[in-house]
Amino acid sequence: MKINSTQTTYHFKPGQVIVLKNFKDSGVVENAPVLKIDDDVEILVTIQYIIQTESHIEIGFLPVEVSYVSNMAYMILKTVFFDSETEFFTVDCAYIQEYIVESQEVESAMKVDVFVVE
Repeated sequence: MKINSTQTTYHFKPGQVIVLKNFKDSGVVENAPVLKIDDDVEILVTIQYIIQTESHIEIGFLPVEVSYVSNMAYMILKTVFFDSETEFFTVDCAYIQEYIVESQEVESAMKVDVFVVE
């Protein structure tokens, strides 16, 4: 398996496998909890769809539940976005606290590095 770092000019396609790693809080969702996924986590996902506009690329995949969150929670990763202006990848996620009765999902987002598996 060969993994290449992505570049802004890279053309993604459905069926392609990408690696998500180096997750960091994005600060793009107001009042969202600060999330931290363990540094050594790498998540492979298969691209289901791509929507590309002048300002961003949306990369869709089947939701992935992540339990490597450091603050007693789990989260579901939903969609990756590439913002052409900032040149950052972010992943949309829903966060829930495991040990709180009737805890509600909270929408959030994290910066992420995206690598292509060739």
